[in-house]
This record gives sequence, C-alpha cells and structure tokens, in this order.
Amino acid sequence: MKSRPAVRAVRPARASLVEQLTPDQLVARVRELEVQVAALAVGEREQLVRDLELQQLALETQNVELRESQGALMESQARFADLFDLAPIGYMTLDGTTRIMEANMTAGTMLGVGRALLVGLPLTAFMVGSNRWALRDLIRRCARDRARVEAQIDLRTKDARDLTVQVTIAPRQDVHGNMTGFRTTLTDVTALKRAQDKLQFLAQASAALGSSFDYRANLSIVARQAVPVLADVCIVDLVDAGGLTTRLEVAFADLRMAAALGWLHGDTAKADETTIFGHVLRTQQPLLVPECSPALLASIGAGLGDDLLVRRAGARSLIVVPLIVRETAIGVITLVSLGSDRRYTDATLSTARDLAAHAALAIDNARLYERAQEAISAREDVLSFVSHDLRNPLMGIQLTTEMILRSPPEGGERRKGWRQLERIRGGVRQMRRMIEDLLDISSLDSGRLTLVLAPHDVRRLLEDSTTLLGPLAVDKKLTLSFDVDGDVFVRCDRDRVMQVLSNLIGNAIKFTPPEGKITVTGRRVGAQALMTVSDTGPGIPPDLRPYIFDRFWRGHDDAHNGRGLGLFIAKGLVEAHGGALWIDDATESGAKFSFTLPLASGSEVARLRPTMETTRGSLGHDPIVGSG
Repeated sequence: MKSRPAVRAVRPARASLVEQLTPDQLVARVRELEVQVAALAVGEREQLVRDLELQQLALETQNVELRESQGALMESQARFADLFDLAPIGYMTLDGTTRIMEANMTAGTMLGVGRALLVGLPLTAFMVGSNRWALRDLIRRCARDRARVEAQIDLRTKDARDLTVQVTIAPRQDVHGNMTGFRTTLTDVTALKRAQDKLQFLAQASAALGSSFDYRANLSIVARQAVPVLADVCIVDLVDAGGLTTRLEVAFADLRMAAALGWLHGDTAKADETTIFGHVLRTQQPLLVPECSPALLASIGAGLGDDLLVRRAGARSLIVVPLIVRETAIGVITLVSLGSDRRYTDATLSTARDLAAHAALAIDNARLYERAQEAISAREDVLSFVSHDLRNPLMGIQLTTEMILRSPPEGGERRKGWRQLERIRGGVRQMRRMIEDLLDISSLDSGRLTLVLAPHDVRRLLEDSTTLLGPLAVDKKLTLSFDVDGDVFVRCDRDRVMQVLSNLIGNAIKFTPPEGKITVTGRRVGAQALMTVSDTGPGIPPDLRPYIFDRFWRGHDDAHNGRGLGLFIAKGLVEAHGGALWIDDATESGAKFSFTLPLASGSEVARLRPTMETTRGSLGHDPIVGSG
C-alpha cells in the first residue's frame, strides 16, 4: 500500500524517542505520531482516488476516440467498397492463368455475368479469336517486367454483345515483394472505337466518292464500306426524273445475312406513302427510327409498319437519309440494324447525314461533268457537222459560181446557165435548213425557244402536212392517209407542229419501201391530243431505239445523208409545248411514232369555230396513192 513508505519514514524517529522520553511522554508522542500517520494515509488515499478517476477519464476518452476511429474506418471501407463496385471501369484481380480471383460489380455487368459467378472463370473465356493470345501475352510481359502493360482488346459478353475494351494490367505483390496476382482494369471504349471507325469511314467514303465520276460505282463501294461500321445492311436506291426507282446496291455485314436477305437485291422500293422510302422522298427529311415498334412507325406515317424492311427483314432500328441534289431528292441511303446491340441515335444520324451530303455532292459533280462532256461532244458534233455537211453544198455553190464567171452563158447557153443557178439556189436552201436546225438546237438547249400559241384543228394540221408531203409519197409509190377521231383542237405553235409532222412523215416516206403504207391519226386522250405516224417499213431495231432521239445520231447507212437532228429537234419542240414524243416499242413491224399536245380550252375552240366553218369544206379522208 502507499501508506507503508510513510510508516517506514517515522520508524527511526520512534526508536530515538523511546530512548529519551518517559513512558507517559512516549505514549503521548506515539499517539501524536499515530494521528500524523492516520492523516497521512487519508491524503494518500484521496490522491490515489483522484489518480484513479483521472485514469478512468482518460480511458473513457480513449474509448470514444477508438469508437470514432472504428466508425470512420468502417465508413471508409464502405465508401471504398462502393467506389470499387460502382466504378465506371471493370476492376478484377487475375492469377497467372487469367483466372478471375476477385472482381467488382461493374466488371460483372460489363461481361454480362454476376460477380459471384464471375470469380473463378478465366477472362480469356470472354475474348474473341486471337485476343485470347493477346491477353496471355500481356500477363507474361507484366510478370516478366513487373511493370504495367496495356492494350486494346475485343471481347464478347455472355449476352452476345461485342465490346472493345482498354485492358490495363499491373503486378500485385505482398510485403515481401512476391507476385500474388495481377490487378486488371477493363475500360469500355466501344463508343470511342465506333466514333473513330465512323470518322475513318467518312474519310474513306469521301475518297471513294471522289475517286472517279462514275458515281453509281462509287456509291456501291461506299455501301459496302458502311457495313458493319454503321449498319448490318446498307441499301442505296436511286429515282430518276420520271419517278422510276432503281436499287443500286445492297451490302450485308456477313454472308449469313446475305443468304437470308438476298431477296432485297431484287426488291424495288416503291415511292409511295406506304413505304419508308416514299415517305423520305416526299418530305426530303432524314428519318431516324431508334426502335421499329408498330406504335412508333404508326406515329410517323400510316402503313409504315408493313414496310418490307420491318415486316420481312426484321429491322430493329433504321436510318433513312435522302440524297438531295439541287433541292431535288434523287434517292435514299438506308441503314438497317438487325442485331440487339445496335440502336441508332442522333449521333449516328449525324454521321449518315454527312455521308448523304458527300454522296449528293459527288453525284452532282459527276452529273455536271457528264453535262460538260456532252457539251464538248455536242460542240465537236457541230464542228463536224459544219465542216462536213455544210462543206459539200458550199463547194457545189463555189464550183458552179466559178463556172458561170469563167464562161457567162450567151444565146443558147442561157438555159444551161439557169440550171446552174438552180443548183446554187438548191445548195443555199439546203444550207439554210441546216443553219435553221442548228439555231433550233441552240434555242432548245438555252430554253429561249419562242412559241406562238393558238388553238388549231388537228384535222387541219394533219391534212396540211399530208398534202405537203403527198408528192413525195406519190413519187415513191406509197399510200399516205390520215384520220382524226372526232373534233380535236390543240393549243400549239402551228409552224412548229407542222415541222414535227413533216419530220415524222418525211422519215416514214424515206424508209418505207415502194407499195408501202403510211398512216397519220389523231384523237383525244384525256386532257391531251394524241397524234401518231405509223408505216410499214423495216422499223427500228430494238437495240437502236434508245438512241434515235439523240442529236447527230444516224442509225442507218442508207439515211440519205441525214443530219441526225430531225428527231432530236422534233422531241424538243413537242416537249416545249408540254407534250411528249416517243416510239412505240410494241410495234412488231414498221415504225410507229406518237406525240401528245395539250388540248385547247373550250373558249378558244368557240372563238375558232366561226373561221373554221368558212374554210372547212370537205376535208378528204381519201388516201394519197402513188400512181406507179
């Protein structure tokens, strides 16, 4: 006890006092000392109590601090666990065989497997092809160099999604420096990789589209480049000025799709409101369908849910962008997603619009180049025409004139001189017709052709044209007749229509053999008048028919020095009236040309009738027959 040192301290004093004091004094002194000792023991006990209280307070303070530290540690552990599990990257620890020893929740979500089931599986089980060897090589390099390594690897999840991940592997060591595993992170860079692929695709597409002026071949190349970067299926459809659609290209991401959806090659997109193709052509606006559900398609337009791409091909997501050239839709590019891992977004739509803009610009440039080439060709044709066709009559005029100048006709030779002058006049007329043809071509090309429109009786037009060319038919022993079904009146430039009829009837006379027949008819068809010139000649071979309306085109060696301008000019004159000129492909023998003109209005016909009654006697239907 703490009182013993105090007792020991007073023992020497008591011993000396015993020897010097009397017994009474000694008793008194002992009592005094006992009182002092008792007082001293009480003070020590109080001090001891105070010390114990202070120690207790210190212990309680330490306990509070310990509990606070323990709570902070638990909170930190929970926060670390949350950060570990909910980190935006997949984190795991691998052993030397790529077996997963621990993993966070993000890794499990990324690979499509619960974390509890993920532990124990080899990471190579999720790798695609050669990427397995790439991962093992990363493990070997990390173990050898004891340094962090990284690479970009493709993997396939349990739910069949393809991902591109950035793999980073670092060595894990214990306190003694021994290798205990490999800390591994997986960062999903699929979106970044796709963005890079899209940029690379646009660069390649631009290069392909600008590689030549054959835009059809270039568009086919671009469609094949678009899969699988942008789509599982890429379709390119073009539409001409007449509304006829052509499926230029269908590209598939793999052979399996090509075998299952091969019918898309022969399918012709319909440009009506019941198809997605027709909807985009009409609106000239791109269409994004993130999910091809019936409700979403119905909200876009009635009947779109029955589109073949959705109903038969099984499209899951669609993007359709129009090809706009000078404010005219000339086709569409369709991107189709068939899988579950690709859903189109505004970002993909932006890429598709960039592609369509590049394609439209390439098409416009190619067409401008084609027109430039056609202009160059036309210029060369005109130069050839001037240098050859005009040279012959000009040389004849020159030679005849020189003959007259060298020996002016006198007396009996005067009649011979008149014949020479007739030759000069014939040559001048021929040259004038050629020059007028060239002027007509120039007016048609520039759009400056002037028409004097008025109501005219079709019967009178046909009668005048057959009467004008009747002598030529008689000379060749041909039967030339005309017929009009009822009263038909057109609004036209009479001289220009006579020019068209003269060309068509003249060609029929030229190519129909003797004893043949030429028939010219007219009738009303809807809001137009239809006029037809048919003959019993050899006709025009099917392989030549696409070219007969081209300028300077001559399809027969026996064309009697024709200039190849008549049908081209006739077609331009009819179209300037708002009509159309064509050759009937269904004709089995001979040639049959037809053209349409707009009908005159009722008020115009009413004003025309009084003058017709005074001039119309009996317009004969009798044919003009050659006398033999």
